[in-house]
Formats: sequence, C-alpha cells, structure tokens
Amino acid sequence: MHHFTDTELFEIKNEINSSLPVRNMTRVFVFDDGQRIGLVESKWSPHPYDLPGGGCDEGETFDECAIRECAEEMGVEVTNLSSVAVSDRSDMGQCQNFHIVFFTARATEKGTPTSTDPREQGRNIIWLTPPEVVALMNTQIAEAQNVDYERPLRAIVHILTGVLGLA
Repeated sequence: MHHFTDTELFEIKNEINSSLPVRNMTRVFVFDDGQRIGLVESKWSPHPYDLPGGGCDEGETFDECAIRECAEEMGVEVTNLSSVAVSDRSDMGQCQNFHIVFFTARATEKGTPTSTDPREQGRNIIWLTPPEVVALMNTQIAEAQNVDYERPLRAIVHILTGVLGLA
C-alpha cells in the first residue's frame, strides 16, 4: 500500500481543485447611517446570519451582483460601493471553487426585499455594530460543523478587524 507524502497530497488536492468549476460571488458590508452593518438570516446555511450577497448571474459584473443582492436580500439601495477584499476557496462537498469579492456600501433607502425566491422570503434582517458582528461571527465559527462553513465567517472577521480596522 502506497502512503502519500504531504507534498503528494497537496499536489493531488490542487489538481482536483483546478478542475472544479468556479462560482463568482459577492458579499457586502452594508452600513447604515449609524455605522451599523446589516446581516440577513440564512435559511439554508449552517450559520444563522451572514452578509448579503450571492452568486453572479450570467454576464453580470461583481458590482452589479452586489447591488442586486442587497436589494433582493435586504430591500436596500446602496451607494459608495467599494471592493475591499477577495477570497478564493474550495468546497469539496459542493464540488466547486468560489471566487468571492467583498464590498462595503452605504444603505440609502431601506425597503422590502425584492427576491422572489421562496427560500429568501421572510428572512430577518439585523443591524449590528462592527464589534457585535465580530462577536456573532466568532460564535458561529465556534458552532460550525466543518472548516468549509468556518472559512467565510473567518473572512468576515478578518476583513472587519484587519482590513477595515473597525472592530
């Protein structure tokens, strides 16, 4: 029986990852006038709250996707959209790679979410200060069932604390 070295396992994993499809996605730190960040309840994710965002539609730019997702999931129009970080990750359970662009934006008008997807109907929206978001994400990280669920939460914490220096 052949036992693989760490180097061989790393090369095999990279070869598999490079053959997986890439899903372009966005996540948005939406700030209100009180410098609070909006989070949406997740009805299908293993963690209860997340930043608004999702997958880019065919032919849609990252900016267009971010603006659309904020309207669909939170019912907000946004201005001052600015990309702040990029994260690439693999999810072997979903057999795909994710290329995620994180944005900051300012909510100009709060309305009703526009999504027609039944999975997104009736989701709670909460507004928290950056330190409260970090505390919630850390709680969700502690409760995560596997590393694939932890990674996006850790990215949120890192961006808030390291990149934006807000918490």
